[in-house]
Amino acid sequence: MSCSRISRIVVHSLQVSVVCLGAVVIAGCSSGPGGGSVKGKVSYHNAPVTGGNILLYKADAGSAGQKMSANAGPAATIAIHADGTFDVVQLAPGEYKVAIETDSLQPPPIKTVPGLKMTPEQEALMRQAQEKAKVAQQGENMVRYVQIPAKYRSPATSGLTWTIREGNNDSKDFDLTE
Repeated sequence: MSCSRISRIVVHSLQVSVVCLGAVVIAGCSSGPGGGSVKGKVSYHNAPVTGGNILLYKADAGSAGQKMSANAGPAATIAIHADGTFDVVQLAPGEYKVAIETDSLQPPPIKTVPGLKMTPEQEALMRQAQEKAKVAQQGENMVRYVQIPAKYRSPATSGLTWTIREGNNDSKDFDLTE
């Protein structure tokens, strides 16, 4: 076999490989059925919730009148930014029950010297000092723990629901109360 024939076979094989690879890449990049783009804000007593997560559970995960399974995890988790806002693209359309958690940002308990008793005022001052040090260390744009009522931790007790449509959705604000 001549060198020119081998060269043509190699070039043809490379062309076929590039075409096949291109088809795989295009198919892999396809988002399939569209999703919903969502954005909004979470606040508590009209102040931004400065971190945590919004947990979305499919509304049909438990049939009517039944509790959702304790093992049924969230269908999606959306991070809350330091200014209380959130945004996400390509979220599966549907009806969701919503939980909001901030406990993942809760500071560790105060360590004290064994046998040393602190008054509630001293503990409050120590917490304030720890928070100021943490903010100074992390900067003002970092997420911080905001205590919200326990009922918002569970989709069964939060009373929050959300319908997400395909494409761009209207802004969704969660104004938490007691």
